[in-house]
This record gives sequence, C-alpha cells and structure tokens, in this order.
Amino acid sequence: MKFKNKIINRALTAAVLLVLQPAAWAESEMPAEPNIVQETESATDAVQTDAGGNTAETPSETEHKTGWWQTVKDNVRETWRSEHSELYIPLRTWHNRAIYSREKIKTFNEAPWGIGWGKVRDTPHNTTHSLGLMVFADSHNDPEPFLAYSWQRNWSVSENQKVSLGAFAGFTARSDYHYVPIPVAWPYVSYSYKNLSIQGMYFPGSKGNGNIAFFWAKYRF
Repeated sequence: MKFKNKIINRALTAAVLLVLQPAAWAESEMPAEPNIVQETESATDAVQTDAGGNTAETPSETEHKTGWWQTVKDNVRETWRSEHSELYIPLRTWHNRAIYSREKIKTFNEAPWGIGWGKVRDTPHNTTHSLGLMVFADSHNDPEPFLAYSWQRNWSVSENQKVSLGAFAGFTARSDYHYVPIPVAWPYVSYSYKNLSIQGMYFPGSKGNGNIAFFWAKYRF
C-alpha cells in the first residue's frame, strides 16, 4: 500500500513538473518588455545634458531668460558699445501762453543753454536707439541733468530726410525738487536731414504747472 502511494505521489509530481516546465522555459526565452516611461525619461535627460555633462536649458528656462527685461538690457548694452556717437544741443523751452500769464512768462528762462553727448545705433528695422546725457538750464535758470534711453521709428521722406516718432525713458533732477532723481518717460517727434536732427516734445500739466514744450538738436558723428 505504501509502495502504491509512493508511486502515485511520484507520478503526480512528474505531471506537475511537466506542466510547469514549458511555462518556465517560455518566460526565460521571451524578451523583456521595454520600460517606456524609463526610456522616455532617459531620452529627456539625454536631451537636457550635453556631451560635457552640463545640464542644458529647457525651453521654458530659455524663454524666461530672453524676456522683455533681458531684451532691454541687451539693447542698452549694444547701444553703449556702438561706434557712433552724437552731440546734443538744447534749443528752446516754451511755456504755453494760454496757461501762463505774461508776467509769469517773464520770470521763466526759455533759453536752455547746455550740452550733451550720447551713443546711437540704427537697426535693419528702420529704428534708432540712443543712450545719452544732457545738462541744460531749466525754467528757473538752474542746471538740470537728463539721462535717458530712447527708441524711435523712422520714415524716409527723401534720400536725406526722414521723420520719426519715438519715446524715451530715464531720469532727471531739478533744483526745486532738491535734485532728487525723478523717473521720466515720454514720447517725442523728430525731423532729420542727413546727420542733423531737430527733436521736440510737449509736457502737459495743470494751471501753473507743466504745459511746456522743449526742443533740442542732435548731430551724429
């Protein structure tokens, strides 16, 4: 009886082994499935890492670094390094006669004697960038410095003439404000003949304040 049971047990064991062994062979011979997620991450890492092992910038990082502030800094740097310079000569300060009385006008200085110097460059897009400093006599005949960066769009009228519309941003300081730096940004117009430009702007204001037009000349070297 024991011998019979032993034979039965061995037969059952052999049958189980015969069933399981082909499955084990199939699993050992079947190629492993690729880990798509891992390969994707590896490919991404390869793209973001250069040959020297340095991590490359992602598109979002590059886009962030070339934003408007970086563009401003690049323009200022490029203008400052320009080989072209220009001379500024203040021409006229005009106080609106419809706002100021004749007696008040007599107390103002409208001859803004002064001088300035800056760097200038043109672009292929019919625009001009300038960076300069000008010092002139203000309405109270006190010195007023003006440091600004300007941008203007140009339209050719003829071979030697062009008209322009631009804007500037910078700082000024006045004696009646104890020479505390004052940020200023404003549009202006320009007419150019060859290397000489006449430019002007108008500052609006309230009764007894502002409402002043200012004109100056620029000569490019």
